[in-house]
Amino acid sequence: LNGAHTLMAYAGQVAGVERVDEAIAHREVRALVEQLWAEARSTLPLPAAQLDAYTTALEERFRNPRLADNLIRIAADGSVKLPVRALPVIAERGGPEQAPGEVAAVAAWTAWVTDRVRAGHEVQDPKAEAIAAAASLEDATERVSSLLALLDVPAIDPLVDVVIAEEQRLPRP
Repeated sequence: LNGAHTLMAYAGQVAGVERVDEAIAHREVRALVEQLWAEARSTLPLPAAQLDAYTTALEERFRNPRLADNLIRIAADGSVKLPVRALPVIAERGGPEQAPGEVAAVAAWTAWVTDRVRAGHEVQDPKAEAIAAAASLEDATERVSSLLALLDVPAIDPLVDVVIAEEQRLPRP
């Protein structure tokens, strides 16, 4: 739940939607969620039937407009969420090339914070000031390296280049 919620919070807003039900209904955001779920499933020691039931229940919850949650609320505290939700799966799967769904979550965060800062909006995060400084950098490598450093990812990490490339593939309005 948390990984998909986090991914939708950023990718959905980058794609121009505001609520969870809109994000899961967006074809390209949904594809990212499905990729993330497939990766997460491979790291969980549970029977396939149990995982199927869980993701089906999550999807039903996400699609329910009466439970619609605002993505901006879920997006808060990304510098806290991503190091415990996305980065461990990337490491466990053997690197960014083996975890495109998790990479998409990280890239959606870097794109989202950059869009927010450049539009003059605040980012609700304990590292908001440092995020704003990093997101303001013009050079993509410097910007993404600086943002990922806030997640304790070294500048030389292969994740930097993969995130830069993934930012370009994210759905936009």
